[in-house]
Amino acid sequence: MVRRDPVQSLTQEFIGGDLSRREFMKRAAALGLATAGVGAGLGGQVGTAAATAAAYTPELIALRAAAQVAEVPREQTLVAVRSSIPGKFDEYQLWNPFLPAANHQLGSHMTCEPLAFYSAFEDKTTMWLAESYEYSDDYKTLTIKTRPNVTWSDGEPFSANDVVYTFNQLVEVGSAVKWGADVQQFLDSAEATDENTVVCHFKVPAPRFFDFVAYKFDIGVYIMPEHIFKDQNIAEFAFLDIEKGWPVTTGPWRLMYTGPEQKILDRADDWWGVEAGVGELPAMKRFVYLPDPGEQGLISGIIANQYDLDTGIQPAGFA
Repeated sequence: MVRRDPVQSLTQEFIGGDLSRREFMKRAAALGLATAGVGAGLGGQVGTAAATAAAYTPELIALRAAAQVAEVPREQTLVAVRSSIPGKFDEYQLWNPFLPAANHQLGSHMTCEPLAFYSAFEDKTTMWLAESYEYSDDYKTLTIKTRPNVTWSDGEPFSANDVVYTFNQLVEVGSAVKWGADVQQFLDSAEATDENTVVCHFKVPAPRFFDFVAYKFDIGVYIMPEHIFKDQNIAEFAFLDIEKGWPVTTGPWRLMYTGPEQKILDRADDWWGVEAGVGELPAMKRFVYLPDPGEQGLISGIIANQYDLDTGIQPAGFA
C-alpha cells in the first residue's frame, strides 16, 4: 500500500474544491504549516530562481490562497475551466490586456472595460464607458462623450483623460502592444476638451473607428486608468499588485487571487453601474478560473458539480 504525503494530499483536496478554506487552514496548522515565515529560510536567495521555485510550490500556493480569500458558498460561485496550456495558467501575472503575452480571455476581460459593447445576436451596440459619439461630415474627427460619475475601483474618477491616454499610447507604441498598430494606422491624436469629451483626429476618414474600439466578437480596445499607467511603460507593465488593488477596474469584479492553479474574482457590491442604471450586479458573488485538466477531467468535473463552464469536450467523450 502506497502512503500519500499528507501535505500533498491536503493541497490536492483544497485545489480540487473538496475542502473549505476554514478546514484547510485547520488541517494545515495541525501539520505545522503557517503562512508567517514562509520566506524566512530563503535568506539571501530572494529574487533568485531558487527562491521563486521555493515560493511557488503547490503547497505554498494553496496555503496563500486559503489565507487571503474568504469563503463563498458553492452555489454563489461560478467555476469556469479554460487555459492556454493544460494543467496551469502560464500568464496569471499579466493583467494588462495590451501585452502580447497576455490572454484577455482568461480574466482581464472581467476587469477591463470598453467604451461600448456590440451584440451580434441583437445587432445592437450598448454604450458603456461612453454615452454617445458623433463624427464630423468628413469622418476625420470623432467626438466621444464619456459617461459621468464612473469611478475606478480605487476611488479615482474615470474621465475623458483615461480614453485620451489609452488612444495616444497606442499611437505612440504601435505594434509593441495588441491593437496598437490598428489604432496607429488611423488615429493621429486624441485630446480631452473637458472631463467628459474626447476628440479624435484621424489621418484619413475613419467612419468605422468607434465600431473597432467597441467590444465585439472577442476583440476591442479596453480603456486603461491614466493615473496608474502614466508612470509605467504600457508595453511592459503587468498591472498586477493585489495589495495595491491592481488591476483597478471600472467593472463589478475585483481580483482576489491569481496563480498558476487558479484565479479568483469577487463581486463588488458598490459597483457604480447599478446606481447609474447601466446594469445589475452579477448574480454570482465569486468567479473562479481553473486551468484545463484535460477532456476526461472536464467530464468528471462537470458530473461532480466542480465546474460550471468549460470548453473542449467532444461528443465522443460521453460515449
